[in-house]
Amino acid sequence: MNADERTIFSETAAQHPHLKPGDAMLLAAFSQAAARSFKLAKKSDTKAWETAIRAMLALARALRLTQISSTRAETLGRRRAGQPLAPSVYDTLMDDDDD
Repeated sequence: MNADERTIFSETAAQHPHLKPGDAMLLAAFSQAAARSFKLAKKSDTKAWETAIRAMLALARALRLTQISSTRAETLGRRRAGQPLAPSVYDTLMDDDDD
């Protein structure tokens, strides 16, 4: 890995303590894809840039680096369940008829 890739690798590993030594190969691939996408962003070849971004995103999801992949679905469901429901259209219409 070159210096940019090593920097991305070490910063990502430091920010995500859930990563294990077995994740090193995926993290290295993620670092390479990220460094490549940064370099390609400065050029006009959008197809190559898009390919690098897709690879980076797929690896980020596999490593659970994205915000949504680090939150359990059950936790999100509980959060929504605790929120009060908005009144239905029918309830709103019934309230208007009382006037």
